Amino acid sequence: MGLKWRSLGKNEAKKYKMTKFKDENLLGYSNKIREMNF
Repeated sequence: MGLKWRSLGKNEAKKYKMTKFKDENLLGYSNKIREMNF
């Protein structure tokens, strides 16, 4: 049972890392576009 929860936690952490990374990329991308526009 403990092993199952541990692996679940790992997957959740991976998912969180990926979404966080994606958000940061989108933010950097929109900032680049903004710099190009002005």
